[in-house]
Amino acid sequence: MMKINLKTASTLCLISLSLMQGGCFLFSNSDAYEQTHSRPFEPGKPIKAAPVMEMSQEQRVTSDTLIAEGHEYRDMGKLDAALASFGLALEENAQITEAHIGMGHIFLDRGNAGIAENAYQRAVRSAPNDYDANYYLGLSYQMQDKVKLAIRQYLRAITINPKRVEANRDVASAYLQGGAPEAAIKYARKAVKIDPSSQEAWCNLAATANLLGYFDEAVEAYRTAAELGELPKEAIPAFAAAHIKLKNFERAKNLLESLTGNQNDPYIIERLAYANFKLSHFEDAMAGYKRVLEIQPKNVAALNGIGGCYLTKYLQEGRKDIKLKQLGFEAWRKSLRIKPNQGRIIDLLNRYNSI
Repeated sequence: MMKINLKTASTLCLISLSLMQGGCFLFSNSDAYEQTHSRPFEPGKPIKAAPVMEMSQEQRVTSDTLIAEGHEYRDMGKLDAALASFGLALEENAQITEAHIGMGHIFLDRGNAGIAENAYQRAVRSAPNDYDANYYLGLSYQMQDKVKLAIRQYLRAITINPKRVEANRDVASAYLQGGAPEAAIKYARKAVKIDPSSQEAWCNLAATANLLGYFDEAVEAYRTAAELGELPKEAIPAFAAAHIKLKNFERAKNLLESLTGNQNDPYIIERLAYANFKLSHFEDAMAGYKRVLEIQPKNVAALNGIGGCYLTKYLQEGRKDIKLKQLGFEAWRKSLRIKPNQGRIIDLLNRYNSI
């Protein structure tokens, strides 16, 4: 697209103000957009195509220029000016798909997924077979936890263009969000084939494989994601969990230690304590479990872990310090009071009772 001369933001704001005072509406805010475009579409109902509006060549040139300005203003962070430009384009023709999509992007930028949803719905209405309109409508649904609607819209986008990574990646994440990893895995695998350089797609695949118990695949996916850049901190506990399942305790420990410097997440501390326990670093494990219980006194995993540490120390010291055995049993019994149906802990109590 040919580069155009931009109006300054102040000039555009003045134009917007004068036109609004004169009766034209430029959609400079979400209320204006909603009022001008009536009520939202009903969720789950098919979005009917809007009637095509013919534009003159002059209108087309003006609209293209305004849309280009809107994109440039958004790139510059001047969101009000961008909204005004897209609004002026819609004054030329209310069915311009790209202008509605541009509006939706800005509302998403501002964290208003509900208004963005309405903009993307209108984009889909103006161009039912437009991939971007369908994909971003799905994204706006997902951001509002409307998971079933998001999945439906992502699948529609995939039908339109099956080779785009975004819809395949995000429908997998939506299936995960909806508690259906078995449905997600197909799309998560497809996304990394479409774009092997997408770290997000590899993280999605890793998370999906982890939930399904495909721990080797999960570890490989996380490794690939790590090669593409620094892993998001949110992904590291799951990466460590996959290593723990594969009994790679040293690797799990190294990953978890990278997270503990500036946070007090009891899950991370407990998993690190567990890795230390499996590596026979019992003092470190004990310290970790005690830290978890300071934060969450009823943490069952930490109570079970600290019980194991006391009993291990009791046995290592030749069963001489009966106090260690008592402390271990006390921790396990407290755990059972919180969560009674723990067959393994009941078995340990019975087994060590006579020792």
